[in-house]
Amino acid sequence: MPRTTTQNPAAPRPRTWVRLVRAAALFVPLAVLVAAVNVTVDPASLFQRGYEYRAAQIVAGGQNAAHLKNMDDRAFQQNCAALLPAAPGTLVLGSSRCLQVTARIAGDPTLFNAGVTNGDLRDSISLYMLYRELGKRPRRVILMADYCTFNPAKLDNRAYTEGYAAFARRTGTQEMRTTPSREKWYQLFSPTYFQSALAYLESGTGAASAPLPTDEYEAETDMRRADGSYSYNLGFRSQTAAQRMENGWVTAWNIEGNMGAYDEDSPVLRAQFELFVREMLADGTEVTLLLPPINPYMYDLMAADGRYAKQLALEGYFRAFAQENGLAAVGSYDARALGLTEDDFYDALHCSMEATARYWAAEAAP
Repeated sequence: MPRTTTQNPAAPRPRTWVRLVRAAALFVPLAVLVAAVNVTVDPASLFQRGYEYRAAQIVAGGQNAAHLKNMDDRAFQQNCAALLPAAPGTLVLGSSRCLQVTARIAGDPTLFNAGVTNGDLRDSISLYMLYRELGKRPRRVILMADYCTFNPAKLDNRAYTEGYAAFARRTGTQEMRTTPSREKWYQLFSPTYFQSALAYLESGTGAASAPLPTDEYEAETDMRRADGSYSYNLGFRSQTAAQRMENGWVTAWNIEGNMGAYDEDSPVLRAQFELFVREMLADGTEVTLLLPPINPYMYDLMAADGRYAKQLALEGYFRAFAQENGLAAVGSYDARALGLTEDDFYDALHCSMEATARYWAAEAAP
């Protein structure tokens, strides 16, 4: 009688295991190859160690840093705070919508623009506290106060929150938290990023380049100036209003995309904004609120949609707060009130440097 054994019917048969091992033997080297190419070529500068530090070295040394791609603004700003040889006379805080405020425009050669992409109130608080801890507290802060300042849905998961967390504890207010972004690490084994890397190599450019120092005030590539302000690449900043509309930079979708889910302002963020301004004033720091204008086309769409009435009305709140606390307020959400047209914008929300200079000079005039 043949000998019988008990087998688990769910267990893979020997041949199945062999196929799995052989597949793994093929896959693992491929995965390693993809990761190695993605990290080495790195067409979007996601993995370059020291990239932001090098850009900060250039800027802190008094030159402009060109040839920038996908830089981590928060890391760059933390490095700048440490490397700048002296405290900035004026520190600009906010999102990319404040990045066209230059030393020339504000009339302070010691200005440094510390705006970051999608910056929220937590970034602004943390960066100010960092400068203060480093003994580089500015004499004046230009603080961006836009329609998203109190919108909890617009808190960015890349935010720099170290100083903010300490501020929340000190003031007895709730710490508004978001899950830190791990998006770049998803690209490590990404076939799509691998294809981009191969295309980058085929273009003859080679591996991703380091930031390049330059004395040009505007360049063909994206650039951070020595005063921290941002110069967009030539192709982006030279489009006409019609081209921006055609290329999708100004569309109705921008309202939804830039508003996020919005029901009510966060009373916590409002309270923290007021406490932050008053703490800066107690430090002896002069504060100016920047109300960044919106492309007139977008402003009209927002004004016609009742969902955004509360956010546009925040301009009135900020102006009243400025008056009550003796602050200057520059700008307006309504670009037409500043004499601006659609041609004065790079896209739906970002006003050009030239237009910023015009309305700033007009508002600063006696």
